Amino acid sequence: MGRYCSPGSGLFPGRLHASNPDQAESKSAAAAPATEPGLFKVAPDQLAHLKIAKVAKTSWPVAIRTTGTVDWDADHTTQAITQVNGPISRILVDFGAQVSKDQPLLYVSSPDVAAAMSAYRKARNREVLNKRIVDRTKDLLEHGSVAQKDYESAEADYNDASTDVQSSLQVLKIFGITATEIEQAERQGTSISTELAVRSPIAGTIVQKLVSPGMVIQADPPSAS
Repeated sequence: MGRYCSPGSGLFPGRLHASNPDQAESKSAAAAPATEPGLFKVAPDQLAHLKIAKVAKTSWPVAIRTTGTVDWDADHTTQAITQVNGPISRILVDFGAQVSKDQPLLYVSSPDVAAAMSAYRKARNREVLNKRIVDRTKDLLEHGSVAQKDYESAEADYNDASTDVQSSLQVLKIFGITATEIEQAERQGTSISTELAVRSPIAGTIVQKLVSPGMVIQADPPSAS
């Protein structure tokens, strides 16, 4: 269907018609050659590589291969470290031993321990001496024999001596010196042991030993875990 239009009318000269998609498809299908169904034939040299199996549902496992590191569980292991420098004099436990918390694992013979003990003993002696001076100066002050500033000076010296005692005592605690060893350091005329016990921080099993008797170790390296 359509119409003719004269030139100059503003319309395309010719005849227009509506296309039918169904008809176009049917023509294309008729023009295409027919395909005959058939069987897939395997070449004789490929038959040996085929495997016939029953069709069934299955799952395909996925294996991932990668690198990793084997290490101790940091939440359940710890290292035993020493706070002083010196040679190891004795080792009390071995690999596989069961230990309890604060149990001595080894002993380190260190001049640091002797120096800390000596500093504490001297600080205690000064504290005792300055306490006597304070008491004596107070008595003299009450009898008008000394000035108030002399008593205050003696009291300041006593306070300084007490501060030195606390500082030296803190060093001994950091070294892990026990109360019995501190009492021994306070007694005059007694020998001061230079051995410091390295104690177990937790209860457990010794799983690694990195030291041997006579080895000189530095503060904070691992000695056992």
